Amino acid sequence: MLDEIYQKFITDILPKIQEGLVITKDYFTDLFGRYVKYLIVVDSLSVIGLLIFFIVVWFVAKRLHPWVMKDTEGALYVLYVFLLIPFLFLLVSVDKLAKDIFIPEIRVYQELKGFVPNK
Repeated sequence: MLDEIYQKFITDILPKIQEGLVITKDYFTDLFGRYVKYLIVVDSLSVIGLLIFFIVVWFVAKRLHPWVMKDTEGALYVLYVFLLIPFLFLLVSVDKLAKDIFIPEIRVYQELKGFVPNK
């Protein structure tokens, strides 16, 4: 009985499932384009957010600079580290955004290769 169900599944049902799972080239091209647009939007928002964060921290550091110098010089270095961290993240985000715009194939590959198991 189980063998009959298996054979029916292999001969009748499985080919129909495979037909439904076939992705046409047009659909793939459309999906790829939409994913590139999504990456551009997400990376643009991260660049804008990091720029805003960097500017806010910069103004806070400039405003606190004379006050910090009176108490301790170590706190000033902490402020500069807080400026360095968003600046580094900003560089990474700008790099990703440039790849999204100019070489989207490589950027999509970089995003999706984490989902492919290593053989």
